[in-house]
Amino acid sequence: MRSFLAISLILSVLVSTASAQDETAPKKKKPHVLFIPVDDLNNWLGYTGVNPQSKTPNFDRLAKMGVAFTNAHASSTICNPSRAAVLSGTRPSTTGCYDNRDHPWTRFIGPGLGINAHFKKNGYYVAARGKTYHSSQGGNSKEDFERKATVYPNEWDKYPKVENRYPSKPHYLDGFTQDYKHLKKLDDKSIPDYHTAEFCAKQLEKAVDRDEPIFLACGIVKPHLPWVVPKKYYDMYPKDEIELPGGFADTKQRQRDLDDVPKPGIDLAHPDKEFKNVTKLNREVDAIQAYLASIAYADMTIGMLIDAYENFPEKDNTIVVLWSDHGYHLGQKQHWKKQTLWEEASDVPFIWIVPGVTEAGGVSTRPVDLQSIYPTLCDLVGIPIPEHVDGDNIRPLLEDPMAEWDGVALTTMRYQNHAVRDERYRYIRYYDGSEELYDHQYDPHEFVNRAKKSEYKPIKQRLRSHMPEINMKIWYDGQTCVDDDKQHIKSCPDGTKVARDPNKKCSYMSCPKYDPLAVPQEEDWNEDYDPRPEEDETVDAPEDVAEDNEQDETATAETEEDATFPVVSVVPPDQCNENTGTVFYNARGLRRECEWLTRTSDRVEEECSPGLAFKTDADKACPISCKKCKPSSATLAREEPLGESVNWNDDCDDTNDDFVNQRGQTRSCAWLQRDESRIELECSTDELGIKTDADEKCPSSCGKCAQIAQRM
Repeated sequence: MRSFLAISLILSVLVSTASAQDETAPKKKKPHVLFIPVDDLNNWLGYTGVNPQSKTPNFDRLAKMGVAFTNAHASSTICNPSRAAVLSGTRPSTTGCYDNRDHPWTRFIGPGLGINAHFKKNGYYVAARGKTYHSSQGGNSKEDFERKATVYPNEWDKYPKVENRYPSKPHYLDGFTQDYKHLKKLDDKSIPDYHTAEFCAKQLEKAVDRDEPIFLACGIVKPHLPWVVPKKYYDMYPKDEIELPGGFADTKQRQRDLDDVPKPGIDLAHPDKEFKNVTKLNREVDAIQAYLASIAYADMTIGMLIDAYENFPEKDNTIVVLWSDHGYHLGQKQHWKKQTLWEEASDVPFIWIVPGVTEAGGVSTRPVDLQSIYPTLCDLVGIPIPEHVDGDNIRPLLEDPMAEWDGVALTTMRYQNHAVRDERYRYIRYYDGSEELYDHQYDPHEFVNRAKKSEYKPIKQRLRSHMPEINMKIWYDGQTCVDDDKQHIKSCPDGTKVARDPNKKCSYMSCPKYDPLAVPQEEDWNEDYDPRPEEDETVDAPEDVAEDNEQDETATAETEEDATFPVVSVVPPDQCNENTGTVFYNARGLRRECEWLTRTSDRVEEECSPGLAFKTDADKACPISCKKCKPSSATLAREEPLGESVNWNDDCDDTNDDFVNQRGQTRSCAWLQRDESRIELECSTDELGIKTDADEKCPSSCGKCAQIAQRM
């Protein structure tokens, strides 16, 4: 009995001691994350074997350390929507952020949704430098956000701006359609990417002394245009040794390559632009040399990051993920640059190193897309995957790169244009229903479109089932889109509002969508802040986005009809004052601040009472607005409200009549019926006490107007 008591006492002491040690022992950090986006980098890396000319020892070194995906694809094939999709976890078709013309992405994606914000919320120190979202500007202040709106600064602990260090600033086409004459003056430190890698290496060193783990984003801009790097990288690729890529070298095949491509695909490729210019100037070899040289420079910066990672004392608790925002054409399918739904534009490098999960030298040919990054990282570090996140968790493929996998890669390029890639086929469907289908087993350069062959119908149906159910339409609140000649276009084949393409016809890419709910709501300094530029302000694009924005500008203008938006204030002009911090509710029931209201006149038009029907709290709460909310003669002529709407239960039918909306503008019923966002702007609402001629002349609208009235 005494022995039993002695043993029990000893065990009790041991358990107590162990518990005390557990309480005092430092808790193990969650895994660090080294997050490396690279700009405009296609699959011309040594480890892929796609272009044997490419010399990329550091990319290859990284690939050998973990799992490399050789069938990975971008969420979109242009910078802004691709990066917004990856970092927010939501596809372009979900947010409506489809193009570089939709920059800044903050107009589409609200605060708190980004992967950096989520990791910060879950105890991470989040830092970055270089191009993460669609800019390298970074910044951690209110002023930075107001100036560029490229990040929500409160969602980063440290994000310094990138400064241009070129001895003479290059043009964005240098190295592409133009020569660059100052290569001898450059060294590695002349280019911002060097300092980005240097900064990130130092942040990794400092992470050892922090209690919290680090999420470190290191955005490398090269090989984005301009293709200007030190001469030694050009010397790696003598011009007389440059080989044209597959799909471009065969001149006869190249000339007929677009014969079976539907018009929307040709419109995206625009062979009459860069392709025509490069071939006319005989710069194919020069441009390929410059692109390879720029990749080689990027490879050098990756080497700096790998060295820092290898020397990091907590390397064995650090996840590395490297990805490119999209691929790049260099003449294939009569196209240069990106912005298509073909293989060259979507295929991207994608490398993971996950201690305890991945094995060195792993290669996966399973189809994945970059929407997998957000949910997979959350799973790997043990934090919740937010409900808003699209995409597959690819952890099973990190554990076994050739595991059974029924997923596909989905890529979107502008509104309702999608490509689905599995291990063998690429299926493309455009906004007008036209299609392309390529069999990569026999046609790796996508020369033959098999979409019209009946035997491929089951394959198309299977792949089409993976296309998004949601396709956010594009609309712009309170403005009218115009073409290059500043003429109104009131109908487009796809039903969205209008814009223009190079031929000045209706285009599926339209005005930027403005969602008043997708703005910061929590911080005092930017509550309900609208990051759109001021009416007369142009946001200067940093070097790494200037080329995209210059190519994709969309013309918009305000006509006389729109400029005379009939609004009236209930406060006489002599009672206006200049300063108020009052909060009010606009005509749509959305919370606003007076300071926000006074920033630009188009906001006043959106928020003020239209006079035809109702008034808002802004008229009383923000007397400064009365100066801008001027009554028009049309408004003053209608002293009485127009009354209630016609019966919602009337039989609806189609009509081609014109009507006058609540703003006094003439619209056609056909225009009204094209999409719900127009109906919301044009229809009567019982809640607001008004009606428009649309209710009587366009009875087909009455059903949708009823639904909208219930929502308001």
